Amino acid sequence: MAIMIREKSLKLLWLEALMRHLLQEDSEFHYYHERFHRVEAGYAGERNVDSEWLELVYPHTFLYCPIYFL
Repeated sequence: MAIMIREKSLKLLWLEALMRHLLQEDSEFHYYHERFHRVEAGYAGERNVDSEWLELVYPHTFLYCPIYFL
């Protein structure tokens, strides 16, 4: 089973860089601030789903194969 590591999207990286450079007095600060938090929340949600999926699939998966019912 191949396990992929989820990486931040280009959009999230771009918004992180933009938030570091924007001042709160800028006219579009609130728009990009909200967009950043939405994209960041989506990324955090995807990471949570990934961790739950790995917990369900990878370490605790047992195959039940009754060979004595043949």
